[in-house]
Amino acid sequence: MLDINEPFESWTVLTHMNWEKTPLAQAEVKFHDLGLPEATYSVFEFWSKRYLGDFKVAFTAKSLDPKAISTYAIRKTLNRPQILSTSRHISQGGADLESVVWKDRRLSGASKVVRNDPYSIFVRLPDGYTVKSATIGGKPAEVRVEDHWAEVKALPEKTESVAWKIQF
Repeated sequence: MLDINEPFESWTVLTHMNWEKTPLAQAEVKFHDLGLPEATYSVFEFWSKRYLGDFKVAFTAKSLDPKAISTYAIRKTLNRPQILSTSRHISQGGADLESVVWKDRRLSGASKVVRNDPYSIFVRLPDGYTVKSATIGGKPAEVRVEDHWAEVKALPEKTESVAWKIQF
């Protein structure tokens, strides 16, 4: 477990590993057992790029094949669009997000990206919010919308810090 604390947000990354030669059954993960205060949390699994939903007490970590791993970002649920994860690193934003700002129905910030490494920002979409437009590095980003979340994606041309904006 890794707690990440940035000026713009704090979140927990939890890795569930199976080092055995036999499958590992699914497991209930209680937020209290992780030392998290009572709240609703949004959970995203890094390797499958899947938003699991919002949970008040616990969530179910999936069963694992031998030598498999799952890595979950656990973020306090907000009543507005919010970052769930990024694709750059298993810290799900800890290594790449430099800033995140919510203002005027726009989520914006800056991220460290790597040349020719597809970069995705995964965003939770509460009821009443849809992505109207998105840019990464000043260029239109590809947007894929799933049930209550979206992936905003671009292919960086340089290794650098880029500004991004998502308008709702």
